[in-house]
Amino acid sequence: MEKIIIYTDGGSRGNPGPAGIGVVIKGGKGKIKNTEIEFRLDSQLIARQLNGEYKIEEERLFPLFIKIWNLKMNFGPIKFSEIPRERNKEADKLANEAMDGNVSSSLKPALPADRSKNSKLF
Repeated sequence: MEKIIIYTDGGSRGNPGPAGIGVVIKGGKGKIKNTEIEFRLDSQLIARQLNGEYKIEEERLFPLFIKIWNLKMNFGPIKFSEIPRERNKEADKLANEAMDGNVSSSLKPALPADRSKNSKLF
């Protein structure tokens, strides 16, 4: 079984203010159905909420959680793991570039062209 590791980070500056997300995808060359997917993020709270270990108390997050939970059914094993911030520097850099408006320098195709057209999750 192949494995895809997805590093994610997000942030915002001010409230309200600019917000951004950074995503780095490593591995995976075959069909996603035969692939183990691991999301690595530097937020213990989010990782444990998405694994069903922690309760989600913010009502506005319920619909997003349900979408993610239902999408998990379309794939093989999916795991959400907390990692130290130091091991998430690439995704953090991309999130900061997005918040700074420097998006064009950091956009790189994450998937081959034949798979990217169906990559929208929400």
